[in-house]
Amino acid sequence: MSALSDAARERIRGIVAEHLCCKPAQVFDHSHLFDELGCDSLDVIEIGIAMEEEFDINAIPDDDVEKWRTVADIQASVAAAA
Repeated sequence: MSALSDAARERIRGIVAEHLCCKPAQVFDHSHLFDELGCDSLDVIEIGIAMEEEFDINAIPDDDVEKWRTVADIQASVAAAA
């Protein structure tokens, strides 16, 4: 598992904001995807695909994606898969 740079963490927050149609300033590492940002299960899948494409990851395990609740969870999965 590699640590993410601040720039990578910011890119992840930006991708989440773009997919959920909110301002990047509203997305924090601790933001809850479903309760705070209005994410649904399709959004999670789309965000997962976007992460794989953005960070050139072969595949983020479905089990990891199903456990995503916060932006920090996404960051951890990207770090583990990178």
